[in-house]
Amino acid sequence: MKRIISVALAVITLLSLAACDLSTPDDSFDVSGTAPSSSAPGSDTAIETLPQPEVIIKPNENGLMLSEVMASNKSTVTDDYGEYSDWIELYNGGSSEISLKNYLITDNPDNRTKGILPDVKLKSGEYIIIWASGRNVYNEQTTSIHLPFKLSKAGETVSLLTSGGTEIGRITIPANCPSDISAAPAPDGHTVLLSEPTPGEKNGTAEYQPKQSTDEPLNLTDKTVNTVRINEFATKKCVTFTDEEGDYGAWVEIYNYGEKEVKLKGLFLSDDEAEKTKWEFPDVTLQPDGYLTVFMLGKDKEYAGGEQRVPRHLQRQRRRDGQMHGLRS
Repeated sequence: MKRIISVALAVITLLSLAACDLSTPDDSFDVSGTAPSSSAPGSDTAIETLPQPEVIIKPNENGLMLSEVMASNKSTVTDDYGEYSDWIELYNGGSSEISLKNYLITDNPDNRTKGILPDVKLKSGEYIIIWASGRNVYNEQTTSIHLPFKLSKAGETVSLLTSGGTEIGRITIPANCPSDISAAPAPDGHTVLLSEPTPGEKNGTAEYQPKQSTDEPLNLTDKTVNTVRINEFATKKCVTFTDEEGDYGAWVEIYNYGEKEVKLKGLFLSDDEAEKTKWEFPDVTLQPDGYLTVFMLGKDKEYAGGEQRVPRHLQRQRRRDGQMHGLRS
């Protein structure tokens, strides 16, 4: 009997080991998201090097100048095709006319012939917008120039070079640059973000400052105050579930984390700081630990009562950027 039990235990042990991953764990962790590099003695593996410092080039204020760049044009200005293409602005700060055929633009330092410019004359004090649309087209009648590449708001560098390869202008687009925000060179050559883009005009001096939330953090342990919060939301064409008419779209979920029911009438939802009472909740009571889904599909529907998790709609769709300023009382 003891022998049978021992055999059974051995089988169970083997099965348990088979279900486990016995491979050697990787103890290294790279916070940058890339695999760590190493170099064992005698190996050909390259040792990881520190990133090179940013190259600073002062703008050529007395000649052709790379004056402004927008890497994510959503609503600022359209090109001659009626599209919101990325754009690059040049300015002639010199005293005489300049031909662009002696210059080129690139977003790749390893490809210095990427955006060769045509023979377009730029007068003294004149601006020109060049479209980074990927079309690689020049319209002689309108002098509209489209480069064979697009820009990335994830971060990259745009350079202006002479035909001989000398870099005379540089703007470094930061990572996650906001849409409809342009980048320009400061007098010392560093890149700054402008609060207001000025395509075809002199740059403003006000720099872009990210908006800081003024909302107080929720104290989820205090259940004696208003215990309703925005718990979750989805933007644009969300495909998680539909409203009562079978339509997918944006929604926001409200949660009562308190121990008492809460009447929602008198509370508001808004995606606009300038209009904080944009949509008012109907006469709905949210039970303790209860959830409520509000659909934002642009349907103007009246609430007719019923269960707690009844879909209802904002009168306007959520903005494209998915911005939600919050629940207001």
